[in-house]
Amino acid sequence: MNFDKNCLRLYAVTDRSWLRGQTLEQQVEAALQGGATCVQLREKQLDREQFIRLGQSMSDLCRRYGVPLIINDDLEVALACGADGVHVGQDDLPVAEVRRRVGDRMIVGVSAHNPEEARRAYEGGADYLGAGAVFGSTTKTNVTPLSHETLRAICDAVPIPVVAIGGISRTNLPQLAGTGVAGVAVVSGIFAATDITAACRELCALSDAMTQSHCRFPAGNRRAADRGHHSLPPYKSNARYLYENSIIHRRKRFQRRRRYSGRSQSHDDERRLRNDRHHRFDGTKHHRRDCNFRSKPRISGPAAGRGIYRHPA
Repeated sequence: MNFDKNCLRLYAVTDRSWLRGQTLEQQVEAALQGGATCVQLREKQLDREQFIRLGQSMSDLCRRYGVPLIINDDLEVALACGADGVHVGQDDLPVAEVRRRVGDRMIVGVSAHNPEEARRAYEGGADYLGAGAVFGSTTKTNVTPLSHETLRAICDAVPIPVVAIGGISRTNLPQLAGTGVAGVAVVSGIFAATDITAACRELCALSDAMTQSHCRFPAGNRRAADRGHHSLPPYKSNARYLYENSIIHRRKRFQRRRRYSGRSQSHDDERRLRNDRHHRFDGTKHHRRDCNFRSKPRISGPAAGRGIYRHPA
């Protein structure tokens, strides 16, 4: 499955704490119907056989919606159930070993809490990073909140996309604007909602608005990064630099056009001259092959081919 930063816009992380008589598959399908762009299957209580069977059914479900399925922590389960990727933490299997075993056929995500861990994960072969907890966590107790300055530094340290995680909800999601993240990973904000589909629609719209408010370059393309684009200075890798340069180029282009238009007496004169190049003197439009933009209309007959032109009477 093709993977890019758009897959991280709304990253749904499963949790069984709010099933309320539903199955996990039903809740995940409701999230997919609401616009979830990626699903991570996180299971801490199931044994390996149950985890694999659940992963296989989830993989089939996500494939019907064209959304990647990521398995949390367990590479063996990800390989056995045919998932699209695996996400590992700093205390799990090293990312270089994961990449060596899966090659290029699977997505590899890594948790990072500072720019140093982010750079090591990228060098080891990670496709994306999960950074948090940006607003604490409702599902974990042993976490330290990640400041927005550190989150921004992580995004600037690597060319691969970064997804923010940790206590994200509809009320605090807009606060991530300008940090450089490609999307948000949400747990309770999705699966604790009474209407999961409606919650995902709202979160997806908020995430789109948040990511459109900042534009990072390069855009997480591994091949582009390997060509050296990630070596750009930080001030040349943000939207402000690109915007200011686009303004400069547009201003220069306007000045060139103004100098050109100043050669004629007025704008109307220039437009009249331009129209004369495209039309015959009798008012009919000639074909491009009969006359280019700069030449006068050709004539036929004895004078043709001798450079003799005659203005019609």
